[in-house]
Amino acid sequence: MKLFTAYIYDFLYNKIIIFVLIISITAMVSCKKEPPQIMQEHTQLNLFKDTEKNLVYQKLTLFVLITDPNGLDDIDKIYFINDELNLFWEADSHSLNKALLNNQTWLGINSISMNDYSLLPKGEYRFLVVNLGGEIAETIVPINYIDFKPESIIFPSPVITQESIDITGKQDDYLIWVYDMKGNFLETESFTGGKIYVNQILAKNQKLGSEFIFYIYSKDTTINMGIISGPFYYKR
Repeated sequence: MKLFTAYIYDFLYNKIIIFVLIISITAMVSCKKEPPQIMQEHTQLNLFKDTEKNLVYQKLTLFVLITDPNGLDDIDKIYFINDELNLFWEADSHSLNKALLNNQTWLGINSISMNDYSLLPKGEYRFLVVNLGGEIAETIVPINYIDFKPESIIFPSPVITQESIDITGKQDDYLIWVYDMKGNFLETESFTGGKIYVNQILAKNQKLGSEFIFYIYSKDTTINMGIISGPFYYKR
């Protein structure tokens, strides 16, 4: 009888141990940290003519579509790194740019440029997304462009009247990015033919009153790069 009892005890004890191990393994699996995933990426290399600083330099815009098991609020930082040249850019959760496209939120950096305003070195860069748990998603971003002289580029420039903004430049299609006087982005206006009427902008943004800031964007196919000029000021 004692032998049988001891056998039952050992059997139950082993069953308990196995059950505890199963629970522990399940808990470990359920608590396993999952990294974010980069689903898509979008890069746009632009040449920017800063009318206030009287400078011409490159600006890289880089956005990614990210999924994270804990949502986008779990994203802590993003990094853009050239290991070979020891170049490094960083944006935290407070300085990350967000863009909504087809009901999906993209995260990125809107203005990557060299501190000395030189051209971005060609080559491969690493783009890293880090969440609050320290998990990392990474993708490789190649930077390449046709060699050119910045002084040879013809930037779009506006002739501003009370009624319209007339664009001079060698392109046919343009975008105007409209901001309020505090620098808050409001909208993008696209048009062909080099003219846009101011009432078209004011009607969509009645809070503007009679003044706003704008930048002009077009695509230069000879260098396969966007060209931007601004800021410009309209005041009626």
